[in-house]
Amino acid sequence: MNRTILSLASALLLCSSCAGPYIAAEARYGSMELDGDVAVASGAITGTNSLDAVGLDDEEGTFGARVDARWLMPHLTVYGSQSSFDGDGTLEADLTQGGSTIVAGTDVESELDFDMLNAVLTFDLFPGDTIEAGIGFGAALLALDASITDPVGAADISLDEALPMPLVAARLGAKFWRLDLEALLSGMAMDIDGNDATFYDLDLTARMRVLGSGDHTTGHLVLGYRQVALDVDYDDSGDAVELDLEFTGPYIGLRFLF
Repeated sequence: MNRTILSLASALLLCSSCAGPYIAAEARYGSMELDGDVAVASGAITGTNSLDAVGLDDEEGTFGARVDARWLMPHLTVYGSQSSFDGDGTLEADLTQGGSTIVAGTDVESELDFDMLNAVLTFDLFPGDTIEAGIGFGAALLALDASITDPVGAADISLDEALPMPLVAARLGAKFWRLDLEALLSGMAMDIDGNDATFYDLDLTARMRVLGSGDHTTGHLVLGYRQVALDVDYDDSGDAVELDLEFTGPYIGLRFLF
């Protein structure tokens, strides 16, 4: 029994020396570009509007935050972001909701807010200090608030949805010198009672240690690129909705590891 306890203790100490526990907090700011299309109809959808056509094609600033906690094999990442877009455009196809229609060719004013909160837990398949390769699971809460308005006719098409989704995840990371590189991919496709949703989030990050030394109480400069996609097809009180969104862009940030 004593030998077993000693063996387990030795293994834990060895593993912790390879991938020691830490908590890290990261703040980000990026420039995100929105692409995709939208369709809303009372019945079958016969045409879609590109987000460029409705005026939601400009790049906008996005704030984000991320917290990591790691102990031996498990690595927990919680991160969230807020994005807001607005602009003017001209419809390519009719939009109909609740008996109200904005016809193709109408000049419109559009707004879209998209908030994300993701939590991902991966388990390192090869515990060590230089390479991390993990798989796992998680959950995401996606909040969408959008409106397309005809300022002359006063017609308004609005979408206000909160979508929780389970996730599967994969993580690949490497450390050398002062650099820490990581790719984190999570996503899921679901079909519930004919309502379809597909979501994925790819986060590519490079961090360079600029404060402190070693593995703890250090500061890092962060550069990264993020690609987030959401494709939903659902029924909203009798109206058919198709929404395809893709957010892409670089970001910078600061990370403090404790």
